[in-house]
Amino acid sequence: MDIRSLRYFVEVARQKSFTAAAKALFVTQPTLSRQIAELEEELGQVLIDRSTRRVTLTEKGLYLYRQAQSILALMERTKKEAMASESVSGELVISAGESPAFDPVAETLWELMQRYPAVRCRILSSNSQEAAEQLQAGLSDFALIFEPADLSGMDYLQLPVSNRWGLLTRRDGPFQGKTAISPVDLKTVPLLMSKQPLENRFAGWLGYSTEELRVIGRYNLLYNASRLVRQGAHALCLQGIVEEDNTVMFLPLKPDFCVGCVLAWPQVRPKRLLAELFLESMKKKIENFKAQTAAPNETA
Repeated sequence: MDIRSLRYFVEVARQKSFTAAAKALFVTQPTLSRQIAELEEELGQVLIDRSTRRVTLTEKGLYLYRQAQSILALMERTKKEAMASESVSGELVISAGESPAFDPVAETLWELMQRYPAVRCRILSSNSQEAAEQLQAGLSDFALIFEPADLSGMDYLQLPVSNRWGLLTRRDGPFQGKTAISPVDLKTVPLLMSKQPLENRFAGWLGYSTEELRVIGRYNLLYNASRLVRQGAHALCLQGIVEEDNTVMFLPLKPDFCVGCVLAWPQVRPKRLLAELFLESMKKKIENFKAQTAAPNETA
């Protein structure tokens, strides 16, 4: 399996047609068909369902398509950075769970791009577990990960932001007039749960099994889940991701249920000037934040 065969396969999957893919790749259709057949033979898997008129991927084909897209994107990014003539240039890729803790990361990215016009960024929004997996697979340079998390094989910075959990709910719903949510409040309402791996800690906060909750679904990103909240559901979520308005409000959990957040990167990684500059800037930003928050306490 080589890069060319992956390019050919991805183009066939994208075009959903051998004829259109061959035209886009400037090869003959027999050549393209032979390459795909050789790829299937090498892998020992049927990648394309040939029983339909349009190209349809099998389950194994769909898996390879997703992986191949990531491989080709990583190769293209590496090629561009290797050819870049600017002293500080290239693309910085960050995988991140949704959180206000991303603010210092965003500030640092913006400052770098203002200072070095040839710098670009790519944000891969996902839940915390997927962000860690993308980092380990080499698809991102850094990842924003919620604690607790398995950080083996990674170095990390503890971000000075605490993420507060609560409930996104309708203002005119059953919690109208309340200022916080207790464990007993959650027993009967239809809940949307985050895919963040917090079941054990959350069960400890509840004081009873999560199986007693009326969980109607799970989400990995909150925006679309918030649309269901507008219809009457309730979503356990972090504060500050979806803005409150005349329809929905955020009520914090009481007693407080908060989680920390880290910016992680692989312990073993190629040294890139852009990544090193970003990391150094993040360290300074965190040090400055700690100094500013410590100053009033010292004065007192």
